[in-house]
Amino acid sequence: MTNNLTLSRNRNTHFWMTISIALMAFGFILIAFIAIFAPRGGDSRVLTGTWATTSDPRMTAVVADSTITVLWDTGEEKALYWKGTFNTSNTVGDGGVVVSQGDHNAMESSLMGSQDDSKSFVYKDGMLQFKLTVLGVTQTIKLDPKS
Repeated sequence: MTNNLTLSRNRNTHFWMTISIALMAFGFILIAFIAIFAPRGGDSRVLTGTWATTSDPRMTAVVADSTITVLWDTGEEKALYWKGTFNTSNTVGDGGVVVSQGDHNAMESSLMGSQDDSKSFVYKDGMLQFKLTVLGVTQTIKLDPKS
């Protein structure tokens, strides 16, 4: 009888140890999955608001709802460069891209308006960035959030 009781306890202990190890392994896999694939809350930003360059060319951008408007800004005068809409959320993570579809009716009347059909805006390192081409020269415009 004692041998059967000891054998039963050993099987029971072995069973629960196996279950514990399996649950720990599952927990480690779950934590690794979350660490790799979960969105980073600290890296995301709501784009709504006013953005501005701190160097030449001077530009200002306003993001409201699903619209992005970019203006050439001399300090005294402003001219429309880009106006477009986008279908994604105003919240993006670092390196996130928002593709805006141009409003040609608004831009065609501006001498300095873009003729692009769409423009990609990237949120990276706390700045809103886009490519600007003038007379065949392309540069990345970096706008900081304006307080």
